[in-house]
Amino acid sequence: GSESGAVLTEEELLKRADERAQSLMREEKEVQEQLAAARIELESAVWGGELPKADDAKSEHSSLMERAKTILGGRDGVTVEQRMEEERGVREVPQREAAVKPSAGGEGSGEAATKEGTLFLGVSKTEEEARIRAEQAELLEGVGWDWEVEMARGMAMVDEVEVTCPSFADCNYLFYNRIGKAGSMGMLSWMRRNKHSSISSGSSSKMAGGDEVLSMQDEKDFAHELDRRRAAVSGAGEIYDRHVHWVNFTRWDLEPTCYFNLMRGAESRYISQFYYWRRPGTGAFITDCRTTGKTLEQCSAFFDDMPYCCPMPNYMTGYFCGNHDGVCTIPPNRASFEQAKKNLLEQYQLVGILEDMDMTGALLNEAFPTFFKGNEISNSKTNSNKHEDPDELRLEVVRNLNRYDYVLYQMAKTLFYRKGEACGFPTPEV
Repeated sequence: GSESGAVLTEEELLKRADERAQSLMREEKEVQEQLAAARIELESAVWGGELPKADDAKSEHSSLMERAKTILGGRDGVTVEQRMEEERGVREVPQREAAVKPSAGGEGSGEAATKEGTLFLGVSKTEEEARIRAEQAELLEGVGWDWEVEMARGMAMVDEVEVTCPSFADCNYLFYNRIGKAGSMGMLSWMRRNKHSSISSGSSSKMAGGDEVLSMQDEKDFAHELDRRRAAVSGAGEIYDRHVHWVNFTRWDLEPTCYFNLMRGAESRYISQFYYWRRPGTGAFITDCRTTGKTLEQCSAFFDDMPYCCPMPNYMTGYFCGNHDGVCTIPPNRASFEQAKKNLLEQYQLVGILEDMDMTGALLNEAFPTFFKGNEISNSKTNSNKHEDPDELRLEVVRNLNRYDYVLYQMAKTLFYRKGEACGFPTPEV
């Protein structure tokens, strides 16, 4: 009851609970931002060899994690959204149970609505979907995005490319700047099995996230390092791989190398990385993501930000754009997207498609006959992480977030099959 002894109405109770919920959300946002900053400082100190600074950063991060648990009621694995529902006294019903035992009143009776695998009292599925789609439309309008226009622009650029069956027999150095969570481990396995024995392999051991995108000085140093390796190649050639954004060799007055990359559908790549960060394990980062990280829908609502434990949107666009040169940004913006489209079409000898490894292998054999001699494909997966496939609405939400990647992938896919057709391979309708 209230201070006067009067019993609060349901509306008043919900209002108070909502105010408390909003307060929780503000606290959660603040501590997540501080956690992200602390994590970056910690990683920077560790990789920079500044151990005293790393100890201080680790202590700060641990303190922030304790605060996060306090906000969540001191319980591991409880999200702020679950806490909000508890504040409101809303009964949560697992979706699979509701599917087995539907309410007598049907969907409109108030037992209804899907939200990240649960049904919430008083919100119908139709109402929830309408809310999400309205929010998405507003977000797209806010960034000036029109799907029909953007797809038409991308395909018009592909139409300007003179397509022939790719053949680069004079290439003796192949650089695979492999994109994360796009099948790169499987692609490397394919290369090992199908390359000529005279082809050597090189790889960078730098795997930290900060090494994927380079400063201008780091790009210059790396470009010269690769140029020295290229000059010292013995035998027929070398395949070099590294998780790194496109390197502009001509910027440093060096001859460009032969480029290859492998792309994956924008939605599936982002979702794969989202769940990879929430896989079973004991590392501090994946534990954070698994216990206090945002949901897939929540991550997808941040068009201009990267909350802690949310994958960077338009990740593939960043790879095709390049490194920190004023145009290529993290996360990618409109200028990054335009540069990525140009590089995709002009700087890569071949871009394969994870969803069609058979054609990818066939085209690699055509394009680089001095490198490859077969197309043996393994059905085994590496770095896989099991998760439930999201429904069509959430795929749409993820697609909107990764809109640059989606268009870029469709451009690459169209060009890929046109090259296959030029080589005389049977190709599907695109």
